Amino acid sequence: MISSMTGFGISEFSDNEKSVCVEVRTINNRFLNTKIKGPDFLKAHEQEIEKQIKKKITRGSISLIVAYKAANNEQTCNINLDNLKTYYKMLEHAKAEIGLNGDIPLQSLLNFPGVMEYADACKEKDNQEPAMDLIYDLMAKALDSLVEMRLRAGKDIKAEIENRGN
Repeated sequence: MISSMTGFGISEFSDNEKSVCVEVRTINNRFLNTKIKGPDFLKAHEQEIEKQIKKKITRGSISLIVAYKAANNEQTCNINLDNLKTYYKMLEHAKAEIGLNGDIPLQSLLNFPGVMEYADACKEKDNQEPAMDLIYDLMAKALDSLVEMRLRAGKDIKAEIENRGN
């Protein structure tokens, strides 16, 4: 079956205590490349998250974003300006050393570790496991939605190829 490499899936949950949104995007890539963004407590679970992704997707550049917000938490992330400045200075120095010109895009700097600090609604260890159970469930639903979208797009691609062949 033909499957598109590009897709999107999302799954959300909200109650009186928290709201969680898991979003998965894929684009074409020869290999499997996974980027995970979300609250700091996810770092301890990255291997398991990647394992769950690999069960459903074998190729592509995958971006998984988890937004976790406690009901009383107004801000979900902050920019650590000290880390941002440090990375910027390091890159400016490297550019000068190798003779490169041009600007360093802010978006590139935001991807460095420790620049984006996500509000950790689950700082208490006791709260992490229920949160992870919910996140894994939402991730599975978002991945299923993404796979369905890629298959639908694959059918459209196949139909287009067949129509052009006639």
